[in-house]
Amino acid sequence: MAGHAIAIADGFPQARIIGVEPSGADDFRQFLAAGSRLRIERPTTIGDGLLSYDVGGHNRPILKRLVSQSVAIPDTATRRAMRWLYEEHGLRTEPSGAITVASLTSGQLELSGDGDIVVVISGRNVDDDAFRTWINEV
Repeated sequence: MAGHAIAIADGFPQARIIGVEPSGADDFRQFLAAGSRLRIERPTTIGDGLLSYDVGGHNRPILKRLVSQSVAIPDTATRRAMRWLYEEHGLRTEPSGAITVASLTSGQLELSGDGDIVVVISGRNVDDDAFRTWINEV
């Protein structure tokens, strides 16, 4: 998230950057709410690329400066987004790559107003059996 935030802020300093995390591993969202570092003892999510227990020391000041909001998305919404991306657009994504779409399709974000919306979709690095199981569970 910090790397994306730096790149976005550099190219588009006026951009509003919103973080998206799995609800079972939403360490940054909890950090924002509490105003201090928190540790999730047993984070859980199908999105292993987003599986962290706290915001790292190097990322914390970057995220605090550039990202004012983060939403927590349940794995069920991520699986629905993975299925939709695959069936409607032929895109096979890993959970960590589809969670941003899940934030939009689940209604978690209020995005009214003028301006462009950019959603980062990344990663095909997903086991075929796991992928099939996840998209068929919804």
